[in-house]
Amino acid sequence: MKTRKELLLDMLTEQPEDAFLNYALTLELAKEGKKEEAINAGLSLLEKQADYLGAYHQVGLWLFEEARFEEAKTIVEAGIELAKSTKELKAAGEMQETLWMIEDELEE
Repeated sequence: MKTRKELLLDMLTEQPEDAFLNYALTLELAKEGKKEEAINAGLSLLEKQADYLGAYHQVGLWLFEEARFEEAKTIVEAGIELAKSTKELKAAGEMQETLWMIEDELEE
């Protein structure tokens, strides 16, 4: 039986630009402990599909966990702007809380 990651990779061969499938793959990579691969896949997704809101927060959190605070701040700020422009106020609020965490680390 194929793993979830294998199934996602199979689906991505047929639909390589599918944002949800690419995002799901980033989550699987992180679950496997391959955080750097997950971050890179998430950043790649955001380069190709800058309107995929969910990826901003998750990638920002992963960058924060890796103490890559400046990169995390940039990603989360972009996510907040997108969320506000699309009236996704709950997402904007959640990312704002993450941004405050990041800024606290940058001040130390």
